[in-house]
Amino acid sequence: MTDDIDDSPVPPLAADPSAGARLAAAREKAGLAVADVARHLKLTVRQVEALEADDYGRMPGAPFVRGFVRNYAKFVGLDPEPLVASLHGLPAPEPAIVTASGGRGIELTVRGRHSRMRVLVVALIVLLVALPLFFHLWLQGGSSPTVPHAPTQPRPMRALPRVRPAPARPAPPRASSAVPPAPQKAPAASTAPAVSTASSGAAVTPGKAVIKMAFAGQSWVEIRDQSGKVIFARLNPAGTSQAIAGVPPFHVVVGDAPEVTLTYNGNVVDLAPTTRNDVARLTLK
Repeated sequence: MTDDIDDSPVPPLAADPSAGARLAAAREKAGLAVADVARHLKLTVRQVEALEADDYGRMPGAPFVRGFVRNYAKFVGLDPEPLVASLHGLPAPEPAIVTASGGRGIELTVRGRHSRMRVLVVALIVLLVALPLFFHLWLQGGSSPTVPHAPTQPRPMRALPRVRPAPARPAPPRASSAVPPAPQKAPAASTAPAVSTASSGAAVTPGKAVIKMAFAGQSWVEIRDQSGKVIFARLNPAGTSQAIAGVPPFHVVVGDAPEVTLTYNGNVVDLAPTTRNDVARLTLK
């Protein structure tokens, strides 16, 4: 008697999502477009699409790919270390260089894996030091070159006409009467308070408005002013607050909107009517 053998194919185990798939899912959850990520990371849209598709053949090299993935993960609020550790299919290093000398071929062999790893570690350290500094400068609005102002020459003052003093009038003769003249009343001092011309330091510049935000949970916020320029773009930790001044109208995108309390010129703004999938998009005029 023979046992029946089940030769049906065994379904493969579900693999963990790749680094690119996890980055794309986090971006969609934050309500960001591919162009938003490309603009923040200073990459092209094709490079961001290649990262999300795990197509590293179109990237410049392994150290750059790891740096891009690390910064992308930080931007969308993911832990970068597991994503960097799961990278596969990175571009291979360049082959060894072969030269000829005196008619005899001499191959300049590249050192072993330790040398290659040393070069990669040095390149990665340079990226880790340079990229955060670059993004910090970008988030702060960038350092604009200062244009030296030409010293302005003072305008010549016009000579004021000399005023001749009026001739002194002779004193009136004293009255022969013994009754002294009634003393003249001094003009009453004005009780009106003096008007101060100094402007208060806490006053808002005319034409500008202030947006204040308090974060009960982690939230990504982007604010554009009247000209369309991004004046604030940052992932804000829980328990922090921000105050931004600029020229309205403002175009505001708030991720995880239920965790944010927003006030505009001292008035609380209800984000619920403009929130969809925990992302609020509104215009403040």
